[in-house]
Amino acid sequence: MSYQLKVEKRDLKKGDKAKRLRRNGYIPGVFQGLGKENIPIQIKEDDLKKALRSGEHVFKVSVDQGAEELAAIQQIQKTSYPRRFLHAEFLRLKAGQMTHVTVPVVLEGNPAGVKEGGVLAHVLREIEISCTPENVPEHIVVNVDSVGMNETIRVENLQAPPGVNFLSSDLEKEILHVKPPKAEKVVEETVVIGEEEATVEESADEQKAG
Repeated sequence: MSYQLKVEKRDLKKGDKAKRLRRNGYIPGVFQGLGKENIPIQIKEDDLKKALRSGEHVFKVSVDQGAEELAAIQQIQKTSYPRRFLHAEFLRLKAGQMTHVTVPVVLEGNPAGVKEGGVLAHVLREIEISCTPENVPEHIVVNVDSVGMNETIRVENLQAPPGVNFLSSDLEKEILHVKPPKAEKVVEETVVIGEEEATVEESADEQKAG
């Protein structure tokens, strides 16, 4: 069931600045797609955070209490530090029509290579998929139990869920690998015998000469 999300139309004629909106707890954005009008919107920051935490990727969006439309969050602009939302873009979706959505990649299990002392590296944490809004999965699960030492799993090695396709351009992307741990570098200390003694003797000779 799609997550319901209510947004408000932003009146650009009022000259509301984005900074003022954010100070008041709103995030500016746009609702677009399917050849329809691009609508400038504003959404409560708390509502946006809840939507992102829901784990859903398709939302029922209502603008000013109007009719609900299916949509996905296409992009969110944030500041690097501190992490604050700047702008949100919502893309309209049509039931039964293929669309591209980005979902998390979740690893499941304990690799055989790790049991042998190897180190697991999770490289690809999100993946773009093609499917209809009804078939968008919460995430893509990758079982790693059989991954041995020096082995890699790529997108092309996965079995896509029913109704979901991986993009051909992503098939060679590495999702994870297991490698042996890096050997610690041993720093050998070289001791020069006699150098210190020679320095002491030279100092003694200099004192006698003085």
